[in-house]
Amino acid sequence: MPTSKPWRYHLVHGARCLEQGDFAGARRHFAAAYYEAPEEPIVCVAWGRELLRAGDVAGAEPLVRLAWERDPTLLSAGFTLSRLLGLHRGRPDEALAILDRVDRSHGVSATTLMLRGELALRDPTAHDEAKRLFEHARELGADEALVRVGLAKAWNAEGIACTQVGEHHQALFALKRASDLDPTWPGPLTNSGAVFERLGMPRKARSHYRAALRLDPHNPVALFNLADSLRKGGSRDEAARFFRRLLRVQPDYPGAREALAQLPPRQPARPRRPPLRPTNHPRAVD
Repeated sequence: MPTSKPWRYHLVHGARCLEQGDFAGARRHFAAAYYEAPEEPIVCVAWGRELLRAGDVAGAEPLVRLAWERDPTLLSAGFTLSRLLGLHRGRPDEALAILDRVDRSHGVSATTLMLRGELALRDPTAHDEAKRLFEHARELGADEALVRVGLAKAWNAEGIACTQVGEHHQALFALKRASDLDPTWPGPLTNSGAVFERLGMPRKARSHYRAALRLDPHNPVALFNLADSLRKGGSRDEAARFFRRLLRVQPDYPGAREALAQLPPRQPARPRRPPLRPTNHPRAVD
């Protein structure tokens, strides 16, 4: 490795750390690479992605934008900037303009189609367009697992849209499709529970909330919905248990503390009568 460009060493080792799940090591190497070459586009992308992964959107944007402006052939910069603007900054028009530029220069790819699908899902009414984009990405060789996750999000969005207009049975069909596509995601199960509540089927609703909590025991929406359903069904103690569990997970969850405080007081336990035991004394004879 040439000593005149130590940033390359740090980039290579940072990428290896990411592959091994060593995020702290990756961060150290990418930071070192940026220290050595703060104007190098590929370095700016690597450090910008790391900042974005850590939630520092404001810090990541100028770095990735600089990389894209200096080297428009660097697709990783274009994809990262598009994702940042569209999904983190709420500026989908700018994101789509970047993807249009990438497509004109390099042709339509599975990556741009996947990003377009994610951007489409920002519009609650564009679930059909998102599904079309994800399916097209699959045809161009997109990773099947990522396609299934994208399609699950699109079917879940359709389920929510159907619920909002009162099409509850169509909503349940869409949410079932979402669960089948991504069995590890508790969102469609929680949403299905809410639909069953609206249909007057609280037992089915609770079974879906519990299934969601088996996937994610800390899911705040499923915890609140289950606790509230139990409260309405008269299961005071179990409702209190789930409200308290929710407050441990998210102390400021809207309405949870108030709902817990408004639960009826626990009824005192009735004293148990001692069991009747047979006597060993002979019965008196008249």
